Amino acid sequence: MLLKERDRLLKQALNKKIAEIALHGFDHKSVRKIGRYSEFDGVPFSDQIRKIKKGKKILEEAFNVPVITFLPPWDSYDYNTVKSVSEAEMKVISVSKGQPVVNSNVKFLPCLCSLIEFDKGIKDALSINGTKIIVIRFHHFTFFESRADNAYADLKALENVVARVSKDPNLIVMTLGDAAKELASELSNERHKEAQRYYNLIYRHMQIPLFGQIVEKFSPQIVYFPINYYRIRNHIALYIGLIIYSQLFLGLL
Repeated sequence: MLLKERDRLLKQALNKKIAEIALHGFDHKSVRKIGRYSEFDGVPFSDQIRKIKKGKKILEEAFNVPVITFLPPWDSYDYNTVKSVSEAEMKVISVSKGQPVVNSNVKFLPCLCSLIEFDKGIKDALSINGTKIIVIRFHHFTFFESRADNAYADLKALENVVARVSKDPNLIVMTLGDAAKELASELSNERHKEAQRYYNLIYRHMQIPLFGQIVEKFSPQIVYFPINYYRIRNHIALYIGLIIYSQLFLGLL
């Protein structure tokens, strides 16, 4: 009964064009028990393309809509995953920060923001010119109402986000699939590459005692900024890192 009600609500949202059906893996089972979980990383291409095409077909037949968005379980994928997504005629992959960069015609849209970070994300986005993108990630277990141990927000937080985007004329709401099509020229492989480089540099700097706290405070990480934002800050982060590490090295001599 619950599954039928869920499907009814999904189809209703699809008819109103306020939702999108995306493929989140095939069976969400990890191929390894030790180390980082993954359904796809390291799996042969033939197996990956079979699972992705089959999962896509199941969803398209169930909801009678094209499925063009892929979200790999545990944010884990490899070159063959991206190749499979492309050959399955899907258009966009959404993952968190610090993930592998693969050159492809598939667009990458990082999901970096949580429900409770949305207001901060808007503030960060308004401080920079250009096309900024905020992708909010949440699951059913995000909410206290689910009684999950790792819940961090209540349903009111989601209502607040919906209210904010409904009233603010400066915000444009779209699905990941629509963003991949309408903002295609903005979603280059180079932008994704520079963004991932930025996240990796910030992460390394955050490991330095005291200095890491300053880096975390002044390095926005929940908005997908324009490419020039990342290029400039990557240069700055690299130079600062060289200075810090050289001072640490000299101090050990």
